[in-house]
Amino acid sequence: NVTWYKDNKPISSARTYMGLNYTLFIVGTLPEDSGNYQCVAENFIINETRTSLEGELYVTERIDDVVDDDSEKPSPSIASYYTTVPEGESTSLLCAFQGIPYPTYRWYFNNGTEISDINSTFSYQYEKQVLQIDRVTRDLAGLFLCHGTNVAGSSVINITLFVDLHRGTRIL
Repeated sequence: NVTWYKDNKPISSARTYMGLNYTLFIVGTLPEDSGNYQCVAENFIINETRTSLEGELYVTERIDDVVDDDSEKPSPSIASYYTTVPEGESTSLLCAFQGIPYPTYRWYFNNGTEISDINSTFSYQYEKQVLQIDRVTRDLAGLFLCHGTNVAGSSVINITLFVDLHRGTRIL
């Protein structure tokens, strides 16, 4: 069991997401997210607990629509990752960039088709930083691209979705 804490209290914000290797992501950070963060891993089978070092996070106000010499091209939090989801389950794909001004997000699937049509399969959260898939089907196995763009340039995060068919096979 892995739990993240902020200021010695378990994190329960809907804007947090635990990614690969239990990395904590905070979507749409706000000044109130500033604080001391720590991770605790508990193994109940061998009755052992490990606690990470404490890290301090400072969040300032977001800078939007500023075009000057301080502009920075979007920088991805991670270049690529993969996830395996059982067929029929839901999942959230996370895309996070840092940049000045704040990047806009666009999502694409397999053949470069933009996921702009929100329907019963896809929905967005947190200014398109999270692509929610409500019911994973084998047709959704493949490569999702998230583009972060601002006046200084753009970057891409590649997310590969594998679909587990409950028979020990994965589809890509």
